[in-house]
Amino acid sequence: MALIKQIRQRTGLAIGVIAGGLILFLLGGDLLSPNSSLLNSSQNIVGEIAGEEITLEEYSLKVEEFKAMFQQRSGRPATEPEMVSVREQAWQAMIVERVFDEEYQKLGLTVSSAELVDMVQGKNIVPELRAQLVNPETGQFDKNQLISFLQTLETADPAQQAGWAQQEQLFAQSRLRIKYDNLLATSEYFTTAEAKLEHKAANTIADASILYIPYYVIADGDVKIEDKDLTAYLNKHQEKFKIGNTANLEYVSFSILPSGEDSARVISSINELTEELRNSTEDSVFVSRNSELQNPFITFRPGDELPTSLTSNVSDLQVGQTYGPYVTPNSSYVTYKVSEQYEGTARMRASHILFSTDGMDDAGKAAVKSQAEEVLADIKANGNFAAAASQYGQDGTAQNGGDLGWFAKEDFVEPFAAATYAAKSTGLLPNLVETEYGYHIIEVTALPSSTYTKLAILELELAASDATRNEAFRNADSFAAESGNRNEFTENATEKGYRILQANNVDATSRNLNNLQNAREVIIWAFGEGSQGEVSEVFELDNSYVVATIVSKKRRRKSKA
Repeated sequence: MALIKQIRQRTGLAIGVIAGGLILFLLGGDLLSPNSSLLNSSQNIVGEIAGEEITLEEYSLKVEEFKAMFQQRSGRPATEPEMVSVREQAWQAMIVERVFDEEYQKLGLTVSSAELVDMVQGKNIVPELRAQLVNPETGQFDKNQLISFLQTLETADPAQQAGWAQQEQLFAQSRLRIKYDNLLATSEYFTTAEAKLEHKAANTIADASILYIPYYVIADGDVKIEDKDLTAYLNKHQEKFKIGNTANLEYVSFSILPSGEDSARVISSINELTEELRNSTEDSVFVSRNSELQNPFITFRPGDELPTSLTSNVSDLQVGQTYGPYVTPNSSYVTYKVSEQYEGTARMRASHILFSTDGMDDAGKAAVKSQAEEVLADIKANGNFAAAASQYGQDGTAQNGGDLGWFAKEDFVEPFAAATYAAKSTGLLPNLVETEYGYHIIEVTALPSSTYTKLAILELELAASDATRNEAFRNADSFAAESGNRNEFTENATEKGYRILQANNVDATSRNLNNLQNAREVIIWAFGEGSQGEVSEVFELDNSYVVATIVSKKRRRKSKA
């Protein structure tokens, strides 16, 4: 936390956010399966990666590491629902360490020291870092912030230096993953067996007579299956039918969603504050004091998407005007004020396909140029730019169809910037562009724009008040205390008019009860200290308090089909 505090004070770098973005990139979409839960921790083994058993101690250390990262970038500890994602990210990180690192070594993939320097302070600063180095006044990338921070590192304490080294390691891992994915995307291999099979399929002709008898034409009475047949089959294939422990539960849910009174209170507050914001002369100060949004005063650069709750209600923004309040999808009320619009550094958007000539002699460059011209001609004829970028692109943009996002002219080397900013319309540039990196095929996707918009955002969350939560908890706690067993649970719920909900065949690794999200604590109780007929204490879930009882617990058999 000290590192982040130091960076924010001196340079405004949100390194924690960068780390979070890189972690998400490295981990991809495959998350830890619920079947890898810690319910079998008696053996101290929580899973297996590439044939290597993972101990509870190893996994716990990695989870603690990711918990610290979460707190570093968010400024608060992770909640229990958020810990689900933290644990899954920790597991995926261990997969990367044990599987991908070995593949990188086999292929000889590395990130050199010079390449890393270029990524963090050279001509090609990584997007994750560039996005955070923005001058709040101009909304532009400000390299001076990074230089200032790096200079302070020389005299910083060891903990801060170690923190930055960790960020550089994440950048290097991200670059390695890009190289690996690009290598896979552009690699093709056909085995001898596949070639023979393909040749056989293409050159073999057969005449066949087929008699088709569907199951439904055979009368059920014609097939005699006795119990001994079923028993014999089941005994022979037991492993196909076994699943883990299950339980049948009943529960009563006490809502802690905002009440009508809570909603009226928030609406009244947002209306009063909206009027004050409309008449305010210090918009940034006002929203910093009154908005519940973490960053309530934002400069939107050309290409940045304005909030949808604003653009869906207003088509023509006027400086000085206040819009709202509106209801957001996140159950909050929000008001916007356009504090300023001004002309700044132009930004545009383009995609490219890089044919690298790094380290080549003239003959090699000529061959690369010839290939690039052939691809350009094909794109002109067929218009398949994104597909060609994925196939031929030799940098990290290949995975995104060559998209470079929005950029300023000074962000790129002069030949590239000059060519793109000279375009009079969107579309494919007719000629190759040569830079020190190689030959580029370029498609302009958005012409330069220079309008910057400063928004003051006043947002109040619609949340249950303390009074609403306390009332719900009193009801739940009283109900749990009066229900000593399942029979009393049913009688009391019926007497008080509470609805009893059922959750049948709940698996020991489940996280939800019907539509109740993040109910892991209830399930742990049911398969742990809870016994049949017992009534639980009060559990707090996302939007409700829950009191549960165990109807039955069993180990059952079920066909996978």
